[in-house]
Amino acid sequence: GNGALLVILLTIGAGLLAGHLLGGPERHDRAALSAAAALRHPGIAGAIIAENFAGAGIEPVTMLFLLAAVITTVTYFAVTKKRRAGDVIRGRPN
Repeated sequence: GNGALLVILLTIGAGLLAGHLLGGPERHDRAALSAAAALRHPGIAGAIIAENFAGAGIEPVTMLFLLAAVITTVTYFAVTKKRRAGDVIRGRPN
């Protein structure tokens, strides 16, 4: 409502971009680092919320973050896979 989704998407986008740029020359390394940076670790987030913020109503925001991260990361993988297929057709294996 108050811009939370926009901030969540910007955070996920920053993680994907940082992973892509810092992942090195290999595409699979970039993809793995991008996914790790964007998705974080939902189990750890859940444990922190349960221990420190029980009853504060933070769980829906965490689930929104996780859902947005999964959708955005799957989209990133689809785009990079399509680009990778085009590169192989043009004779660029990497």
